[in-house]
Amino acid sequence: MGLVVAGRSPLGTKERLREAIDTRVTDAFAQLIEQLADTDLQDGQCTSIAAAFQDQVGADSAVLAYLRRLLIDGGAAANALFDRLYAATQRMMASLESAGVIRPTADAPARAGFC
Repeated sequence: MGLVVAGRSPLGTKERLREAIDTRVTDAFAQLIEQLADTDLQDGQCTSIAAAFQDQVGADSAVLAYLRRLLIDGGAAANALFDRLYAATQRMMASLESAGVIRPTADAPARAGFC
């Protein structure tokens, strides 16, 4: 990912390096989700998040392993990723509702939480 050179991080501490990688991975994943939502509406197709992410980073990517570790370990970066995914899901569901693909609901936040 370009953040470590010859075993040493220009970011200083291991914690700062981890924060930088967490940010980069969560940004990439959240950006992919937002692009996927936009593309699906334009194309009229639905694509699996897992398939789209695999297409983007590859099946054996270290990014997938890192993302898995991030989500299992929890913490601030995992919480930020979940918040971004939830917000992107709410936007996607609202767009699908506006396009007539899904029915309106009285509780849009709950629907997004279960998608």
